[in-house]
Amino acid sequence: MPTTEDQAAAGNRHDDFPVALGMRLALALRSARDNAGLTSRRLAEHLGCDEAKISRALNGHRVPTLAETRAWMSACSVDGEAAQAAVDLAEVASRIQGKLRRPVQETRTYAGLLLNAWEKASTARFYACSAVPALLATEQYSAALATRGRGFTSQDLATAQARLTGGSVTCTVVLDAGVLYTRLVAPQHMNTQLARLVELNQYPNISIGVIPRTTGFPPPSTDFSIVDRTVLVPLVHEPLKFTTKHEFNQHSREFAAAEQAALFGAEATEQIAQALAATGA
Repeated sequence: MPTTEDQAAAGNRHDDFPVALGMRLALALRSARDNAGLTSRRLAEHLGCDEAKISRALNGHRVPTLAETRAWMSACSVDGEAAQAAVDLAEVASRIQGKLRRPVQETRTYAGLLLNAWEKASTARFYACSAVPALLATEQYSAALATRGRGFTSQDLATAQARLTGGSVTCTVVLDAGVLYTRLVAPQHMNTQLARLVELNQYPNISIGVIPRTTGFPPPSTDFSIVDRTVLVPLVHEPLKFTTKHEFNQHSREFAAAEQAALFGAEATEQIAQALAATGA
């Protein structure tokens, strides 16, 4: 059973995500500069700023504004989807750091974004290292997730799970083993949630995998879902939604790596059964 340190480490993965996002932006900026054959000094001249500012952005120590990112891409003759992907990263990183404020009327929850994407979805992939995905949750577990903006109302949960168990969506789920032992609810309710996972894993359109604690697999920094071609990330700050090809491909690669490290079928059920036995309920 995970220690308090294990659970804290799972939570810290969420804290690491903004850093990882900033580094991805830095890599995109560096790639643009290198492909353009520009030195940092020359790029600084193009942008009308000092070379130190360029260096901080390239090292991930400073997140450029949206305008600066657009100007950077333009100076490096990068346009189209590659330029938009960099701008999208800058926007999300800036918002996380509090540089941008979303208007009140645009406030959104992960559950709301997921429900909207789910209504017409045909495929879905979920990776989880902190909590059972909302669409697989029992009513009690979903209520606990709701305190994080990630759970559904009882009616929405029933509607969403009806599409899932009715076979309308082909769903693959990869859980870090720690999720099975992280109790967001009382032991008896956690028992029910784990039993629900075993039940769902019997459906032909649902495949649940578990990454054993002994694999040494370096997990992605946070939970995420890929519903058709929409990527959703349930951060504490606010949920992130990506629809660009760049982000879709990036998260698809991360999911594929997690999927390869996971156990499926009877072996996954055994992992869940072990966690069930450890609840003591």
